[in-house]
Amino acid sequence: MKSRHEDHFIGRYIFNDYRINKKLDEGSFGKVYVASNIKTNELFAVKIVSNRMFIILTFYKKDL
Repeated sequence: MKSRHEDHFIGRYIFNDYRINKKLDEGSFGKVYVASNIKTNELFAVKIVSNRMFIILTFYKKDL
């Protein structure tokens, strides 16, 4: 059974070339993670926006 503190993004791959290594922080917009490029080992900060905020941002984008 998973702990409620376990983050399901850690260890996952995004865009086939980046692996999420650890969570840096989280706030009202979403969570920020450290990800590494699996080919170059370069580190990047990745922000994963919460579903609620994505819906709001999409709404504003359509009104522009």
